[in-house]
Amino acid sequence: CIPLQANQSFTKDLILMAMIILLFRKHTLIKPFLPVRANLFLLLFSLGFAYWAQIYTLKNLPWIDCLPYAKGNNLLEKMQPPAGSVPDSTAIFYQYKVDGKIIEFEASNFPADFDEERYEYISRENKVVRKGNATPAIQDMAFFTQNGTDTTKELLQSGKPYILVFAKDFDGKQPQWYETFTKILSKANEANISIMLVSNQPTQVQQFFNRQKNFKAIVLTCDGTVMKSMLRSKNGLIAMHGAVVKGKWSEANMNDIVRFIHNNGFNKENR
Repeated sequence: CIPLQANQSFTKDLILMAMIILLFRKHTLIKPFLPVRANLFLLLFSLGFAYWAQIYTLKNLPWIDCLPYAKGNNLLEKMQPPAGSVPDSTAIFYQYKVDGKIIEFEASNFPADFDEERYEYISRENKVVRKGNATPAIQDMAFFTQNGTDTTKELLQSGKPYILVFAKDFDGKQPQWYETFTKILSKANEANISIMLVSNQPTQVQQFFNRQKNFKAIVLTCDGTVMKSMLRSKNGLIAMHGAVVKGKWSEANMNDIVRFIHNNGFNKENR
């Protein structure tokens, strides 16, 4: 949950590597504080817990969602530059050829001997001279209809409850969560809540759910990497109310949204 730039992450890895090498070389100087059996128990417990935690979070969702798509966040707000941020500062640079050489200078700093007869124009370019911090937390999230229309803002500005069913890398075959999906669809229809299938393979989703099974569901196209960031699971659900994330469930817990709908979870404040 600590945001790191690429160079910071690389430096962190180098420091950890150095610490590991130091511990390995000096391990004979380390004296255990606890008895041998207690140390062995703690080692086995730590290994077991780490293994279980990996399996649990892969099957379900991470305990803490540090990404901008977390429950309770307003995605429209996350698509805007942070409050008080400073945009990039840019300047115009020219390239000219003079006396056989190519020189570059800023628009506000023309050479003292500049003469259009001597200087041959080559190009003009805007360059960032000072990097700002006005980068939105969400930059590449987009949903497209089957005819290629970008419906992202329309969806987020709707102010209505809806459910996004994620089917990443859908292969056109009946998924394991098919029966659960039919129950959720029935419950959502009763509550007048729209369900939309989201996939990076919309053609296969359209073929199976609408042409073979005749669900007449809305199918949206989304980039697979964005889908993975949003849900943190290959398949699952995101409950939305306009632009606000109301809940998220992996494939293993998709059926929980039935109780969520029954308890009017779309209209409750996030905790």
